[in-house]
Amino acid sequence: MRNGDKVFYDGSWKFSTVPVPEYTAKQRQHFDIHFLPGDQVMVKLSDILPWHPDYRPIYPIEKKAASQ
Repeated sequence: MRNGDKVFYDGSWKFSTVPVPEYTAKQRQHFDIHFLPGDQVMVKLSDILPWHPDYRPIYPIEKKAASQ
């Protein structure tokens, strides 16, 4: 999804096996899978949702080009 619209990227499926880090009972509230550049995948369990300011890692927010 980008700006509320579905975005389809044509390409082949890729598979990856990644470790799930140790977590506490409190962190079981939210399970995230992050797809990173270079075909890397990161799994994260957290009690904080991704849009919360304290969520880590922080991702850059896409800025729209200034209109003229």
